[in-house]
Amino acid sequence: MDEDQAFLQTRLDNLKRDGESWRTDLEEREIKMRALTGLPRRSMKDDLYQAEEQMQCLGDLVTEVTKARKDLEKTISPAKTSGFRSRIESGASLMFESNSSAEMQLVTLQQTHNATLADLSSITDKNGDTKSPTRLHSFKSSRRMQPKCHRRDGASVSPTKRSVPSLKEVWMVEIAREGDLTLQQQDEHAAAINTRRADDMQKLRNEHAPVHRAAPQVAAAVEADAVKRLIATQRTFASDIT
Repeated sequence: MDEDQAFLQTRLDNLKRDGESWRTDLEEREIKMRALTGLPRRSMKDDLYQAEEQMQCLGDLVTEVTKARKDLEKTISPAKTSGFRSRIESGASLMFESNSSAEMQLVTLQQTHNATLADLSSITDKNGDTKSPTRLHSFKSSRRMQPKCHRRDGASVSPTKRSVPSLKEVWMVEIAREGDLTLQQQDEHAAAINTRRADDMQKLRNEHAPVHRAAPQVAAAVEADAVKRLIATQRTFASDIT
């Protein structure tokens, strides 16, 4: 309603200014015309008559504006206005309640997340770096690259079952020496250890291949001696790493 009143008042002011400017312009034109034609100036009576006509027009306009204002006041009743305000206030209260509940849920989730991170950090500290996913992945990859030995009957046997130092032991010594390494560096170390072990086993097999073909019992003794030498080699390699 205030906006409508302001609009009508603005319109009334504009009409007043237009009337005044129109009157001023008309007088200026009339003066110019009389100056050019040499006619005498219009009498005061004519000016008063023109002013009365303008006042009547403005009065009619004011009456129209007042009538429109009353119609707007009847259309917008106080009951409807109060109902609209109550709906706005209720909606605002509901929005405030929903926002507060959402903020509480967010705070709860943040607390749960912080507690979970604290538990994970404590578990990681207890288990150590050797239990980390990168270490486990490196150890699994190194186990996949571990060579296998073959018996005389053709069955494959892992070197760890033949009293040879396991790759895990050597790898743990390497981890203690090197500290934190990247995944690529860990794979390179594991590959180097496996390659050296495979070369040693193949060298021993090539050296004692004729003995295996000549006498099985002598071959078994030689193989046991080769295993002992391999164990000594691995221990020396582990001590060099440490």
